[in-house]
Amino acid sequence: MRIDMTAKKTPEGEKAPEKLDIGPEPRVAFFSGDEEREDAVSGQIIIVCRQPGLRRAGIEHPAVAVYSDRDFTSDQVMSLKAEPLLEVLGVL
Repeated sequence: MRIDMTAKKTPEGEKAPEKLDIGPEPRVAFFSGDEEREDAVSGQIIIVCRQPGLRRAGIEHPAVAVYSDRDFTSDQVMSLKAEPLLEVLGVL
């Protein structure tokens, strides 16, 4: 099934459709080699490490991991984002 994600304007005078409450269902799933599937839901942080084993924010980072946004302070998140060997993605 293909879903059209193109933004559409509501014609003037028409009521915009209500947003669907999709809840905390997984929005992203990772499959990597022999590892188990890891899902990410709203309010989580995905960290992709270009050098697995790198230690930052008190954690040894694997190639890809999903964390709660409460696992890090705002200063730690800023530090992680500044690290060129890490890609920090927030899940909306």
